[in-house]
Amino acid sequence: MKFIWPDSARSDLRAIDREIAVRILRGLTEYGESGKDDLKALAGKWRGYFRLRIGEPIATPQPPVGAP
Repeated sequence: MKFIWPDSARSDLRAIDREIAVRILRGLTEYGESGKDDLKALAGKWRGYFRLRIGEPIATPQPPVGAP
């Protein structure tokens, strides 16, 4: 599986604590390789996006531009 990283996500990841950033990257790598984890489809303005639980922090994308 390939993840698409917008520039804003890259800069956000660099801005947080390194240990947490590494945990997020490892969690995404594990999910990309196995497809097994706590993935949930989001609703409302987040429809079409997913939440992936990686330990305590939750990696959630920004809502799409122009979403109601």
